[in-house]
Amino acid sequence: MPTPAQLRAAVPHVAHDLLAVRQANAHRLQKFAWIAWYPMARNAATFLEVGQGSKGDIRAREFFDRGSVELSRWESMKAARLKGAPPALARLYDDASQAAAHLSWKRVTQPEVQVPSTRVTTVLLLLWQDFRRTVPQPYRQLFHAEWARLHG
Repeated sequence: MPTPAQLRAAVPHVAHDLLAVRQANAHRLQKFAWIAWYPMARNAATFLEVGQGSKGDIRAREFFDRGSVELSRWESMKAARLKGAPPALARLYDDASQAAAHLSWKRVTQPEVQVPSTRVTTVLLLLWQDFRRTVPQPYRQLFHAEWARLHG
């Protein structure tokens, strides 16, 4: 379990990656933008716990106390939001690995991956908004302040 100091230090990194997803989405049809959208979208999905990840990845649940009302509210909001999620969200981790994060033979032999998706981006950003509404203080204030700072 991360310490409060580690959680506070993670706030700018999480906010940056979510902003990068949004910005990369604006250029999603240019193949060069895929190297930004795919890893950042994969990071966001991992953080928001709608995609697989690796040991040591920062997860949204780490900002909540176990069994808390806020955690239950976040999990309920996430479940409701995911009911309408596009199927491409489930493929995001694998597509990111194949399209941008690894130079693999699979990229050459099975090049079928989704174009970075506005619908996936929208779901991730709505989940991010839900997270920021439900995360307890002082993290809620820190996330809001960092998001505002990134938007100048």
